[in-house]
Amino acid sequence: MSWNAIFWLSALFNFIVGLPLLFRPAFFFSMVGMPPPSSLLFVQIAGLLIAVIGIGYGFAAVDPVRHRVMIVLGAIGKPVLPILFYLYYAAGEVPLDAFLLSWVDGSFGIVFVIFLLTTTRGEPS
Repeated sequence: MSWNAIFWLSALFNFIVGLPLLFRPAFFFSMVGMPPPSSLLFVQIAGLLIAVIGIGYGFAAVDPVRHRVMIVLGAIGKPVLPILFYLYYAAGEVPLDAFLLSWVDGSFGIVFVIFLLTTTRGEPS
């Protein structure tokens, strides 16, 4: 699989998660087995940010050299997500399904790190 395809898949995953959080947060929470919080403002802001970052991953998919900074951001943020979910899972605040879903993002983060370690700034994808 090419790097471009991986970054497209990551963009798609961000849209799959971000857009429902933004537009249908109660539906999203029911899908992951969690009750929605009483106020959805920060959930919807998170959904917006996740979707917008997905657009950035789309740019990286088209030209990973030019948009390498988006890959750096993903390499920083994506591996942290399963750690956060594990802490909340261990405290009984997040169901196993949500914790496991966080590993999709974590896996993309690991792949982003591999990309950064195995390519140079000027190297075409």
